[in-house]
Amino acid sequence: MPGTDVQLSGSQRRWAGRGPDDRRSKGEFILSQRNKGQKMVAIAHDLGVSEPTAYAWMKLALAARIAPTVDEYRAQQNDTLDERAAMLQQQIDACDAMLTAKDDEGNGPSANMVLSIMSARASYVALLLRLDERRAKLNGLDAPVRADVTVTHQDGEDAELQQIIRESQAKAAREKAGLT
Repeated sequence: MPGTDVQLSGSQRRWAGRGPDDRRSKGEFILSQRNKGQKMVAIAHDLGVSEPTAYAWMKLALAARIAPTVDEYRAQQNDTLDERAAMLQQQIDACDAMLTAKDDEGNGPSANMVLSIMSARASYVALLLRLDERRAKLNGLDAPVRADVTVTHQDGEDAELQQIIRESQAKAAREKAGLT
C-alpha cells in the first residue's frame, strides 16, 4: 500500500498482492480512500495497478463484508421465528387442553366457551402458518425455479419417416445377425 517502504525481490514483487487476503485487504484500503472522496484513478495509480483491478479488489472487499452480514441477519431472524413459533405452539396446546378439560362434576366447557377457544386456536394456527411462510421467504425456499424445456413439433410425415428408419435399421440388424 502507499507509504510502505518494504523492499521486495523480483519474484516477490511479481507475486505481491496476488493472494485473496492481499487483494481483500487492498480492497479495504480502496474502500477507505473512496470514503474519503479520493477518485479511483488516483487510488489505482497509488497502488500501481489498473483501474479495473482496483475495482475488482474493491468488489472482493465488499463481498467479504456483505455475505457474513446477510447470513448473520438470516440466522437472527430464524432464531426469532423459532421463539415465536414455540410461543404460538404453547398457546395452541393450551387451547387443546382447555377444550378437553373437565370440571369437578365431569362437565366440559360450555358451547360459548368452546367457540371462543376454537376461534383463538384458529388465530394461533393462522399466525403459525404466516411464520412458516416468512421463514420460507427468508431462506429462499419460495424462489422461482428455472426450467429449461425443449419442445419439438412432429407432424405425420416426420412420424412416418421415423417409422421407416426404425424398420430399415431393424431389417439391417436381422440381416447382419443372419450373415455373421
